[in-house]
Amino acid sequence: TENKKPDFILFNKPKGYTCSKADPHNQIFYSLLPEAFKNYYYIGRLDKESRGLILLAKNPGTVHEFEHPSSKITKEYLITLNRPFNRELKKKILAGIWEGGEFLRTLSLQQAESGKLNIVLNEGKKRHIRRIFKALGYEVIDLKRIRIGDYILGDLKEGERKVPESKEK
Repeated sequence: TENKKPDFILFNKPKGYTCSKADPHNQIFYSLLPEAFKNYYYIGRLDKESRGLILLAKNPGTVHEFEHPSSKITKEYLITLNRPFNRELKKKILAGIWEGGEFLRTLSLQQAESGKLNIVLNEGKKRHIRRIFKALGYEVIDLKRIRIGDYILGDLKEGERKVPESKEK
């Protein structure tokens, strides 16, 4: 069964594409996929300005398993801010902040290379990371998701896809 479509693929979404099946005003990331994968369901919506790992599943039940709040699957990001991060704010971010009537927090926040921050979430409200930093007077100028659960972006190039190796970690 060489022509059998995989149940699951990893995709590196470039900046400038929306996570939508159809959007008359924006480029959709599905336009970067071969026809065979256009009926797959995405896991891990990223806004148009963000880039990085999205999972694509043939079965909608897989999406539910990953995205249901009880799953507690973590997602990891590398972000760049418009100015150096004030480390005094780390405790505040980890404790959580109220923004737009929602409580937003991160599981972890670490300094990474080249002034970037590494952030881990176990929930993902709309524009979660961008909203946290905006509330503290920062602008996120680059946001790249590098991991969803056990699936790692690694060296997958933007706009490319691959089938994960058996239980890739």
